Amino acid sequence: MARNWIFTLILSGYPYVNLASDYQLHPATSNLTEVRDFRKYWNQFEVFHSNNMEKKKEKIATDWDVLKKNYLKIKNKQIEQRKFDIASAIKHYRSFLSGNFRSKDFPYALINVANLLFQQSILTEGEVSSSQYRDEAILELDRFIDYFPNHVLVERALYLRALIYDTLGRKKQSLRSWKQLANLETQSIYSIYGKIAVGDHLFDQEKP
Repeated sequence: MARNWIFTLILSGYPYVNLASDYQLHPATSNLTEVRDFRKYWNQFEVFHSNNMEKKKEKIATDWDVLKKNYLKIKNKQIEQRKFDIASAIKHYRSFLSGNFRSKDFPYALINVANLLFQQSILTEGEVSSSQYRDEAILELDRFIDYFPNHVLVERALYLRALIYDTLGRKKQSLRSWKQLANLETQSIYSIYGKIAVGDHLFDQEKP
Protein backbone atom coordinates (compact mmCIF):
# COMPACT_ATOMS: atom_id res chain seq x y z
CA MET A 1 0.00 0.00 0.00
CA ALA A 2 2.87 2.39 0.87
CA ARG A 3 4.53 1.90 -2.52
CA ASN A 4 1.26 2.65 -4.41
CA TRP A 5 0.99 6.21 -3.08
CA ILE A 6 4.74 6.79 -3.70
CA PHE A 7 4.35 5.65 -7.34
CA THR A 8 1.29 7.92 -7.66
CA LEU A 9 3.36 10.91 -6.48
CA ILE A 10 6.14 10.09 -8.96
CA LEU A 11 3.73 9.71 -11.85
CA SER A 12 2.12 13.01 -10.86
CA GLY A 13 5.46 14.80 -11.22
CA TYR A 14 6.52 15.03 -7.55
CA PRO A 15 10.25 14.46 -6.97
CA TYR A 16 10.91 11.28 -4.97
CA VAL A 17 13.30 11.47 -2.04
CA ASN A 18 14.64 8.29 -0.45
CA LEU A 19 14.36 9.30 3.23
CA ALA A 20 15.85 6.06 4.46
CA SER A 21 19.08 6.57 2.53
CA ASP A 22 19.40 10.34 3.12
CA TYR A 23 18.86 10.26 6.93
CA GLN A 24 21.95 8.97 8.73
CA LEU A 25 21.62 7.61 12.32
CA HIS A 26 24.62 8.65 14.36
CA PRO A 27 25.41 6.49 17.37
CA ALA A 28 25.38 8.42 20.68
CA THR A 29 28.84 9.05 22.05
CA SER A 30 29.25 8.23 25.76
CA ASN A 31 31.70 9.85 28.10
CA LEU A 32 32.22 7.27 30.85
CA THR A 33 33.67 9.84 33.25
CA GLU A 34 30.60 12.04 32.92
CA VAL A 35 28.31 9.06 33.48
CA ARG A 36 30.20 8.03 36.61
CA ASP A 37 30.12 11.61 37.94
CA PHE A 38 26.41 11.83 37.21
CA ARG A 39 25.72 8.55 39.00
CA LYS A 40 27.90 9.62 41.93
CA TYR A 41 25.99 12.88 42.18
CA TRP A 42 22.61 11.12 42.37
CA ASN A 43 23.88 8.55 44.85
CA GLN A 44 25.11 11.38 47.08
CA PHE A 45 21.81 13.19 46.62
CA GLU A 46 19.85 10.09 47.68
CA VAL A 47 22.06 9.67 50.75
CA PHE A 48 21.61 13.33 51.63
CA HIS A 49 17.86 13.13 51.08
CA SER A 50 17.62 9.95 53.17
CA ASN A 51 19.63 11.47 56.03
CA ASN A 52 17.59 14.64 55.85
CA MET A 53 14.35 12.66 56.08
CA GLU A 54 15.66 10.70 59.07
CA LYS A 55 16.57 13.95 60.82
CA LYS A 56 13.07 15.30 60.12
CA LYS A 57 11.50 12.12 61.49
CA GLU A 58 13.65 12.36 64.62
CA LYS A 59 12.68 16.01 65.07
CA ILE A 60 9.00 15.23 64.61
CA ALA A 61 9.26 12.38 67.14
CA THR A 62 11.07 14.67 69.61
CA ASP A 63 8.56 17.49 69.12
CA TRP A 64 5.70 15.03 69.59
CA ASP A 65 7.23 13.73 72.84
CA VAL A 66 7.59 17.27 74.14
CA LEU A 67 4.01 18.08 73.12
CA LYS A 68 2.71 14.93 74.78
CA LYS A 69 4.63 15.63 77.99
CA ASN A 70 3.30 19.18 78.12
CA TYR A 71 -0.23 17.92 77.51
CA LEU A 72 0.09 15.34 80.31
CA LYS A 73 1.41 18.01 82.67
CA ILE A 74 -1.57 20.25 81.93
CA LYS A 75 -3.98 17.33 82.17
CA ASN A 76 -2.53 16.11 85.48
CA LYS A 77 -2.65 19.64 86.84
CA GLN A 78 -6.31 19.90 85.84
CA ILE A 79 -7.07 16.52 87.43
CA GLU A 80 -5.37 17.55 90.68
CA GLN A 81 -7.34 20.79 90.70
CA ARG A 82 -10.56 18.87 90.05
CA LYS A 83 -9.78 16.45 92.89
CA PHE A 84 -9.14 19.39 95.20
CA ASP A 85 -12.42 21.08 94.19
CA ILE A 86 -14.40 17.87 94.73
CA ALA A 87 -12.78 17.27 98.13
CA SER A 88 -13.69 20.83 99.15
CA ALA A 89 -17.29 20.34 97.98
CA ILE A 90 -17.59 17.03 99.88
CA LYS A 91 -16.32 18.72 103.04
CA HIS A 92 -18.83 21.54 102.59
CA TYR A 93 -21.77 19.17 102.05
CA ARG A 94 -20.83 16.95 104.99
CA SER A 95 -20.65 19.99 107.21
CA PHE A 96 -24.18 20.85 106.14
CA LEU A 97 -25.42 17.26 106.60
CA SER A 98 -24.07 17.04 110.14
CA GLY A 99 -26.70 19.38 111.56
CA ASN A 100 -29.50 19.90 109.04
CA PHE A 101 -31.39 16.60 108.89
CA ARG A 102 -34.77 18.32 108.89
CA SER A 103 -33.83 20.69 106.09
CA LYS A 104 -35.62 20.21 102.77
CA ASP A 105 -32.20 20.39 101.14
CA PHE A 106 -30.85 17.46 103.15
CA PRO A 107 -31.70 14.69 100.61
CA TYR A 108 -30.23 16.75 97.74
CA ALA A 109 -27.02 17.35 99.66
CA LEU A 110 -26.87 13.64 100.54
CA ILE A 111 -27.10 12.43 96.95
CA ASN A 112 -24.69 15.15 95.83
CA VAL A 113 -22.10 13.87 98.31
CA ALA A 114 -22.54 10.34 96.98
CA ASN A 115 -22.16 11.54 93.40
CA LEU A 116 -19.05 13.56 94.24
CA LEU A 117 -17.49 10.60 96.04
CA PHE A 118 -18.06 8.46 92.95
CA GLN A 119 -16.46 11.13 90.74
CA GLN A 120 -13.49 11.25 93.10
CA SER A 121 -13.14 7.48 92.86
CA ILE A 122 -12.93 7.77 89.07
CA LEU A 123 -10.25 10.49 89.26
CA THR A 124 -8.21 8.35 91.67
CA GLU A 125 -8.59 5.14 89.64
CA GLY A 126 -5.67 2.82 90.34
CA GLU A 127 -5.07 4.27 93.79
CA VAL A 128 -6.04 2.58 97.07
CA SER A 129 -8.41 5.44 97.89
CA SER A 130 -10.49 4.80 94.75
CA SER A 131 -12.42 1.83 96.18
CA GLN A 132 -12.70 3.64 99.53
CA TYR A 133 -14.46 6.55 97.84
CA ARG A 134 -16.85 4.08 96.19
CA ASP A 135 -17.62 2.42 99.54
CA GLU A 136 -18.30 5.82 101.10
CA ALA A 137 -20.59 6.71 98.20
CA ILE A 138 -22.56 3.49 98.71
CA LEU A 139 -23.01 4.28 102.43
CA GLU A 140 -24.39 7.72 101.58
CA LEU A 141 -26.74 6.21 98.99
CA ASP A 142 -27.92 3.60 101.51
CA ARG A 143 -28.79 6.45 103.87
CA PHE A 144 -30.69 8.25 101.16
CA ILE A 145 -32.69 5.15 100.12
CA ASP A 146 -33.48 4.24 103.75
CA TYR A 147 -34.43 7.78 104.84
CA PHE A 148 -36.23 8.89 101.70
CA PRO A 149 -37.72 5.81 99.94
CA ASN A 150 -40.42 7.91 98.24
CA HIS A 151 -38.27 10.85 97.27
CA VAL A 152 -38.27 12.02 93.65
CA LEU A 153 -34.52 11.26 93.45
CA VAL A 154 -34.70 7.71 94.83
CA GLU A 155 -34.44 6.25 91.31
CA ARG A 156 -31.21 8.10 90.72
CA ALA A 157 -29.89 6.89 94.07
CA LEU A 158 -30.73 3.25 93.24
CA TYR A 159 -29.22 3.64 89.78
CA LEU A 160 -25.99 5.17 91.10
CA ARG A 161 -25.66 2.53 93.84
CA ALA A 162 -26.13 -0.33 91.34
CA LEU A 163 -23.63 1.27 88.99
CA ILE A 164 -21.02 1.60 91.74
CA TYR A 165 -21.55 -2.01 92.80
CA ASP A 166 -20.96 -3.02 89.18
CA THR A 167 -17.67 -1.11 89.04
CA LEU A 168 -16.58 -2.91 92.24
CA GLY A 169 -17.49 -6.30 90.79
CA ARG A 170 -20.08 -6.99 93.48
CA LYS A 171 -22.62 -8.70 91.26
CA LYS A 172 -25.09 -9.84 93.96
CA GLN A 173 -25.44 -6.39 95.51
CA SER A 174 -25.60 -4.85 92.07
CA LEU A 175 -28.39 -7.17 90.95
CA ARG A 176 -30.35 -6.46 94.12
CA SER A 177 -30.16 -2.70 93.45
CA TRP A 178 -31.10 -3.14 89.78
CA LYS A 179 -34.12 -5.23 90.82
CA GLN A 180 -35.22 -2.57 93.32
CA LEU A 181 -35.00 -0.01 90.54
CA ALA A 182 -36.86 -2.19 88.02
CA ASN A 183 -39.62 -3.01 90.55
CA LEU A 184 -40.55 0.66 90.96
CA GLU A 185 -42.55 0.26 87.71
CA THR A 186 -42.17 3.88 86.66
CA GLN A 187 -41.72 5.13 83.13
CA SER A 188 -38.43 6.89 83.81
CA ILE A 189 -35.19 6.14 82.01
CA TYR A 190 -33.72 4.83 85.27
CA SER A 191 -36.43 2.19 85.57
CA ILE A 192 -35.73 1.12 81.99
CA TYR A 193 -32.02 0.86 82.79
CA GLY A 194 -32.93 -1.30 85.77
CA LYS A 195 -34.99 -3.72 83.67
CA ILE A 196 -32.25 -3.98 81.05
CA ALA A 197 -29.59 -4.60 83.69
CA VAL A 198 -31.65 -7.32 85.39
CA GLY A 199 -32.16 -8.99 82.01
CA ASP A 200 -28.41 -8.85 81.33
CA HIS A 201 -27.63 -10.41 84.73
CA LEU A 202 -30.11 -13.23 84.18
CA PHE A 203 -28.78 -13.84 80.68
CA ASP A 204 -25.20 -14.09 82.01
CA GLN A 205 -26.31 -16.57 84.66
CA GLU A 206 -27.89 -18.85 82.05
CA LYS A 207 -24.73 -18.99 79.93
CA PRO A 208 -23.16 -22.50 79.93
